[in-house]
Amino acid sequence: MPSSPIADARFLFFGGKGGAGKTTCAAAAALVESGSAEVRVQRSAFSVLALSLDPAHSLRDVLGQNPELKTLNSKLRVQNSELTILELDAPSEFRAFMDRHREELRTIADRGTYFDDEDIQGFLDLSLPGLDEIMGLLKLGELARESGQRRVVVDLPPTGHALRLFDVSTAFDQLVEALELMQGKHRFAVSSLTRRYAEDAIDRFLDDLRASCQAARDALFASGVSAFVLVARPEPMVLAETARYAVRLRELGVPPVALVLNLAEAAPELPPELCRLPLAAVPRLARPPVGREGLAPVAAALGPLLGAAPKKGRVRGRRLPASPTAVGEEQRGGIRLLLEQPRRLMIFGGKGGVGKTTLAAATALGLARSVPDRSVVVVSIDPAHSLGDSFGQRLGDEPQPIKSTSNLLAIELDPEQHWREFKEHWAAEAEQMFQGLSGSGHLDPVYDRQIAARLGAIRPPGLDEVQAATSVIDLLDQDPARLVVVDSAPTGHLLRFLESPGVVLGWAKELMRMLVKYGLASQLKRLSEDLLDLSRKTRRLDALLHDRDMCEVVVVAMAEAPVIAETERLILRLRAMQVPVRRLVWNQAERQTQEAQALEKRHPELQILHVQRRGEPIQGLMALEELAA
Repeated sequence: MPSSPIADARFLFFGGKGGAGKTTCAAAAALVESGSAEVRVQRSAFSVLALSLDPAHSLRDVLGQNPELKTLNSKLRVQNSELTILELDAPSEFRAFMDRHREELRTIADRGTYFDDEDIQGFLDLSLPGLDEIMGLLKLGELARESGQRRVVVDLPPTGHALRLFDVSTAFDQLVEALELMQGKHRFAVSSLTRRYAEDAIDRFLDDLRASCQAARDALFASGVSAFVLVARPEPMVLAETARYAVRLRELGVPPVALVLNLAEAAPELPPELCRLPLAAVPRLARPPVGREGLAPVAAALGPLLGAAPKKGRVRGRRLPASPTAVGEEQRGGIRLLLEQPRRLMIFGGKGGVGKTTLAAATALGLARSVPDRSVVVVSIDPAHSLGDSFGQRLGDEPQPIKSTSNLLAIELDPEQHWREFKEHWAAEAEQMFQGLSGSGHLDPVYDRQIAARLGAIRPPGLDEVQAATSVIDLLDQDPARLVVVDSAPTGHLLRFLESPGVVLGWAKELMRMLVKYGLASQLKRLSEDLLDLSRKTRRLDALLHDRDMCEVVVVAMAEAPVIAETERLILRLRAMQVPVRRLVWNQAERQTQEAQALEKRHPELQILHVQRRGEPIQGLMALEELAA
């Protein structure tokens, strides 16, 4: 068979907007590659790993809970085939990494900085924002360095957080450079005193870390090593975001190699950024694409892209389950109930593709109409914004008035703008710090300036969540009567946002303690004031997120098996975090499945709302107003 970018790649990435079908396509492709699907692939030398980097995993949900899957720690192995499934648990991976390398990191900081052991241990004990992308990158590096011919099919997180992998790759290179400078400072000191230097365990650790970073970059960037397949649905908002994704990948030097169009009943007009890509169309299926048999039609549709051919004979499916229960007229309340007794902070959460953005936009519009004397702001905290697409107008980092309304503003947060402002701030503060410590014997004028410059250039992973946390509080503080509606990122990164106050408070407290300890608080007034302000805001947000009278998460779902499974986990996690959730919205709810009814019975405390499927996409003010009516 002729060579192709997909056939040659060791890492096959499936990416796209939340809910486009990435996990379904990744699972089906992994089955094809491993020979477990009802199609056969021309190459059989590869063992196959299906890897999920989305913190809200659903690979197991899509592959189906059936007897041929068995749990093996965080892995599932399909018996009688070469397919292994790994859903990356970032917090566990981070703890394991720190257990293995804590001493090396402590030693480097001790050698390369003037912090004492108490300071160093304090920082090593902190969690990290952006943990999912950090550990995802390290896992890619680990897999890339494996010997053998294992093929890795990667189910990426939704667009915005998938693209953060590239930012984290750059940040990791910069961090390793800073660590190497710290070790270089130690080498220089030893060589000056002893006239020689022998490589030690820290040098070997840094060499290994550098090799892992390079391997991870190869997994993402290297031609012949990686291939990116975009997945989309034939809907205007989905295609618009997918086109932006394709442009960004090309800018990064990793052009997508194919497009999978999911739920394709007819050939849509594709944006020019997508129209030249090899295309595979997955039709709307009569049964959910869950389990090996359910995924067989998806595998067959992807087969030509993957170099596979159908097996002889017809793929046989099981009888379809009994018809689901129709939703009665009295249950079709739309979103009117969301406009009653609104909380000051309403956060729309759920799996990607369930309609969070549309419902957040329609609810904000409905609130603005129903309470014309109050300010209403809807803010997107998903790095891959589609709020502007929903309203049909361009939005940015500053509040923009929505046309034909006098009291509704909309924002799409821009982490890049905030990062540029932070870097300018850091440069000024760093110079003051060096001036304050000059002549004290605490600083090496060469190495310490270089180390500070490297550290100051690193874009912190998780900046999106930190910016979102402070922006929400700012919006509420500006007007005590204001209502804020949040269009969140899909489940995994919504949970990271809800956890962010604790992470931010830990870092702010430790940094403030260091400024006081080393007598820098009075010299670095602006930094000290910013840390105190950040602490105040995050404490207020943390309290607000647990206040039932002020805040709620509106859970949005659809009556599909993988969505229901993820929705159940989200509700349970919100309960455990003591974040108020009182309403569940079934979107596109023509009929209610047995699984959906069972979920409702398990959570009788939730108010259930149903939003009907509409024939045309809900986009633009008229469509949103109709939904909100």
